[in-house]
Amino acid sequence: MESLSYVCKAAAEIVTYEELQERVRDPGTRGYVGFEPSGLVHIGWLIWMRAFKHLKAAGIDMYLLSADWHAWINEKLRGNLDLIELCGDYVIACIEAYGVNVPKDRVIHCRDYVNDPDYWHLVLKIAKMTTLARIKRAVTIAGRKESEAEANFSLLLYPCLQVADIFYHKFAICLGGTDQRKAHMLARDVSSKLGLRKPTAIHTPLLSGLRPIGATDIIDRKMSKSKPESCIFLHDNKDSVRSKIRRAYCPPKVTDGNPIVEIATLILLPEGTPLIVRLRDGSKREYLESNDLINDYANNLIHPLDLKEAVASALVSFLEPIQEKLKSDDRVIPFIKKVSSFEQITR
Repeated sequence: MESLSYVCKAAAEIVTYEELQERVRDPGTRGYVGFEPSGLVHIGWLIWMRAFKHLKAAGIDMYLLSADWHAWINEKLRGNLDLIELCGDYVIACIEAYGVNVPKDRVIHCRDYVNDPDYWHLVLKIAKMTTLARIKRAVTIAGRKESEAEANFSLLLYPCLQVADIFYHKFAICLGGTDQRKAHMLARDVSSKLGLRKPTAIHTPLLSGLRPIGATDIIDRKMSKSKPESCIFLHDNKDSVRSKIRRAYCPPKVTDGNPIVEIATLILLPEGTPLIVRLRDGSKREYLESNDLINDYANNLIHPLDLKEAVASALVSFLEPIQEKLKSDDRVIPFIKKVSSFEQITR
């Protein structure tokens, strides 16, 4: 199956591949990806959106879970629940603009089930089965460091809520970035104690931020909306995209942790967007495969500025039809204006 092959090829990790094959054969298999409605969408989200689209095409009954209460716990958008809920609608609009059709009955909002005692019973059962040390380690799924839970006890509930989401909604497949691994592994570990089947986890790569930070920590390295100068938003105009890429970290011959190489290999080329790059010898080459680009850049056949120019042009063209759809969606522009104004007031 072509769509499943794509997911397997693009994933950073599948736990486990054998389980995934088995579950794809079951027409009743439910899968999901959860997102925090916490601000403006950046291009790093396109990686899991594409995996979501291919899982749907492979026959998995895929759901989107807008984790609004999780975002509230995490103090996103200053804990303003009204704005968080608007953000959830905005994110759905972005996903649809990208080209994923998500029926309303396949969109779940946390606010719609947090009043169910069965959900909280499940949260507490998971908490009773887990050590404090492990919960603190899992806080990183919220983009926080372990030490931050000392000042906000509710952050310790976050991993339990996320694991409970999986079992409450009977999801067999969990999709997320590699930063969500600790939650998915916790779910697999407690499943037997709950008398339930282990969920299968699919982890997609994370896109690095545009600025060098010399960090090995996954939270610090990844592209984040909280660092707008190191981030390309889905709505950024072409001048902004070109300017950000021009200033981006892109060391010669280095491919690991190079955000420009990653934009090409994790977003553009997998989408079938060819990359036409001028080589150091003055010739031009059209790249269709990630490995070819990685090899040539690592062997110093491409100057960083030429790679930046090629990636900027291709990304602008790729984003254009998405942005046209966003402009005509009343869930998008009003939210962007509102969140921009809100952030200025609350800084």
